[in-house]
Amino acid sequence: MRKKYDVVVVGAGPIGSYTAYQLADKGFDVCLLDEKENIGENVICAGVIGKDAFKRYDLPGKSILSRIDS
Repeated sequence: MRKKYDVVVVGAGPIGSYTAYQLADKGFDVCLLDEKENIGENVICAGVIGKDAFKRYDLPGKSILSRIDS
């Protein structure tokens, strides 16, 4: 059986998952793919997200635990 989606997001890390969630919340039919069978287990993420990502994806500022200035 074939299924068509409006959007396919590859990578269920923090940004991929958030993007898929936001698109689904806006009514898109979203498929979220990841190489791991269980999404959210043993996540390897540096935890560094640039300021541009917060603007582009409208991420909540309260999720910032600490800031790094370079």
